[in-house]
Amino acid sequence: MPLCCECGNEFSAEELTACEGVGNLCADCLTRTSVNCTHCNSLILEENAVIHSSGSPFCRRCYDRNHTHCLICGGETSRRYRVNREYYCQSCFRERFATCPACNAVFSYNEGHCLASGVTYCRTCFEHECGLCDHCGQAFQNDDLSRTDAGCFCEECRHNVDEWESSPFNVDNPNYVVIGSRRRFGVELETSNCRRYRDLNGGTIWECKVDCSIEGREFVSPILYGDEGLAEINNFCQIAHNRHWRVDRFCGYHAHFDVSTESWESLRSIAYAYRKTYDMWCRLVPEQRAHNPYCGPPGYSLDDILGIKNACEFEYFAACRDRFEFANWRAFLVHGSLELRTHEASLDASVICNWVKLHARFIDCMAAMSLDDIDASLTGSVTEQYAAIREYIGEDLWNHYADCADNYGSPVRPRLTGVLVPPF
Repeated sequence: MPLCCECGNEFSAEELTACEGVGNLCADCLTRTSVNCTHCNSLILEENAVIHSSGSPFCRRCYDRNHTHCLICGGETSRRYRVNREYYCQSCFRERFATCPACNAVFSYNEGHCLASGVTYCRTCFEHECGLCDHCGQAFQNDDLSRTDAGCFCEECRHNVDEWESSPFNVDNPNYVVIGSRRRFGVELETSNCRRYRDLNGGTIWECKVDCSIEGREFVSPILYGDEGLAEINNFCQIAHNRHWRVDRFCGYHAHFDVSTESWESLRSIAYAYRKTYDMWCRLVPEQRAHNPYCGPPGYSLDDILGIKNACEFEYFAACRDRFEFANWRAFLVHGSLELRTHEASLDASVICNWVKLHARFIDCMAAMSLDDIDASLTGSVTEQYAAIREYIGEDLWNHYADCADNYGSPVRPRLTGVLVPPF
């Protein structure tokens, strides 16, 4: 009968198990002296097993086939991390090498390009799939870069270059002769083409904003006041003219007027007057602008305004408004201003300034009037209302906007009555 190679006792063939490098072992000797190779699962004597640093036993053949020593630190490692026929442990490999996410090539860090996100590309893939931001110099994937006529920018730098905030407008001893009002104001001018606008970053007190509804940029004045404020508008429009900036039908001109210091009664009077004269204002601008969805009709009635009895109720009224109404009262809660959105886009300083003067004077007069006074003054038809505001806005502005209304095909001048006598 066959013998156990360890204890020498006789056993049947079925009671013995072959052990690599030793021979046949009985069940007791097998349990006491052998282990299974972690890789191939073959039985080996424990004393012949190669123990990995992890504590796992391997037969010599499997160990030599799957493990070696790290070129850098000399520690045991698998053959997984191999570069140019040299092997590295995981730690040393990650310290020195990267795997390109595009082509899976392995390369040393000094042979690749690391993106701002921390991902490293090989040189070839970087040239095809990545680029550098012209502003901050960091590397990004092409999908994260915006290529413009001024260069290539990452998202953050694009906003830093394309957008900037306004600077304060300060004037000592301002004059109020031309404007005819001490009310502070501001304007927002939208453009369809504003070439070389980035040159103004740091060179103007106007804010520059990105607006997804237009092809150009929106330029926002700081808070202005007095005749000097009108002069500032003129200076900016001169820059726009010199650079051949353009507007189109998708652009608008929005004017803000400070009402932050008004009492709730005055605010109610202003809101009441604009609601009462809405049809009149529509005649002073082109029809397509008057019915533009970005400056729509008021979503409230005169009775809604009459129901306001205190400051909290006026704030609630303002909060319920749509900011795209022709008179945007939500701006009161955000900026302390009334925003008037009806006017068509323009980069003509005289057009912009006349609109400011018109509404600044109108608001001044309406804020000082009671609701009964407004009803008495602005009663009747559009032409009668327009005749009534002549004393509030001045003869020159009154005639100017009456001419505009005639040009738009919606006259506001009172019609002449009586019999015309022929000159014969």
